[in-house]
Amino acid sequence: MAFLGRRPVRRTSAVLVHVAGLIGLCRLFGPSFLQLGQLATGPTTTPRRVAAPATSGFGGAGTASSIDTAAVLPLTGLVLLTAMALQRSERQGSGRVIVRGRNYEKNIKQKKGPAEMKAQAKKRKHLNAIIIQVREGGPDESINQPLNRVIKAALKDNVQRSTIDARIKKFVETKEAIFEVTFGGYSLGGAAIMVQCVTDNQNRTRMEVREVFKDANGAIGSEGCVDHLFTKQGVVCFEGVDEETVVEASLEADVEDCNAEDDGRVTVTTSPEALPSVQKVFEDQGLEWGRSEVEFTPMMPSELNEEAKYEVHRLIHNMRDLDDVTDVYTTAVGWEDVELNFDHYGAARPFAKKK
Repeated sequence: MAFLGRRPVRRTSAVLVHVAGLIGLCRLFGPSFLQLGQLATGPTTTPRRVAAPATSGFGGAGTASSIDTAAVLPLTGLVLLTAMALQRSERQGSGRVIVRGRNYEKNIKQKKGPAEMKAQAKKRKHLNAIIIQVREGGPDESINQPLNRVIKAALKDNVQRSTIDARIKKFVETKEAIFEVTFGGYSLGGAAIMVQCVTDNQNRTRMEVREVFKDANGAIGSEGCVDHLFTKQGVVCFEGVDEETVVEASLEADVEDCNAEDDGRVTVTTSPEALPSVQKVFEDQGLEWGRSEVEFTPMMPSELNEEAKYEVHRLIHNMRDLDDVTDVYTTAVGWEDVELNFDHYGAARPFAKKK
């Protein structure tokens, strides 16, 4: 009875009622079932019915008989189908969607998988930024203020303190050689792609990045091939802070622009070189930002067709899955609105042309 699932008493009693009814029909219409059995197995010379004494229960002397296999099997099937129908009806009535097997794996990897991947990419980005600051100014947070800032940003994004300390300890004790590397290339349709990495093996990282470009019908380019298509700038983004307060604080900093977004955020832009000093001014004013980093803004957005947008999305999705990748920038627009199709292993499928 394991197939009945939860509430076994209720379901078992219902099934037994149906079984009792079917057995009664069997005893009542025994000859008809025997005729069905003879039709299925062919004529026989030996009679299949034998006299039996009357017994208490469902039938009497004229209806008690042995039932051949051809009659029993359909009855068994009816019992099983009845039990399965009861289980299905109760599932539907409960309002729950029960998924099993490959469909379950597919749902998990398509819905939960991308969210976990995004969280892992954010965590990896914070740890790489921390290691870069440790390399530049040492592991002491009280002395290395840029390190203190990136650690605070990591903690704010739910990166565990134990994970941060373990990564710093590993870097200091093993004396890792860490390199910041930027790769450029083009996607299907000609959109520029810039990939920023932090790695201990540049050759390995380049091979992995090249394979992702190739798989998405793109091509990796030479060093600096797409730099002229992006503007590099420092960005400080505030959430829940009044625009006027940010503007007043910006008067004492080397700020290029200050814009209020429709969603209530206030974004301050500056040169990459001036970003640390701008951060310090805001800290002295008691302002806490939500995000602060150097980013690349496309100078000329690239309009693409549906297939090219899909392949750009797939390229960026696969690129962010690489351990050494920190950020990916593109001149393509609208690619985030295109939904990826995944196989049951969680890998993004290539673009499928409509027939």
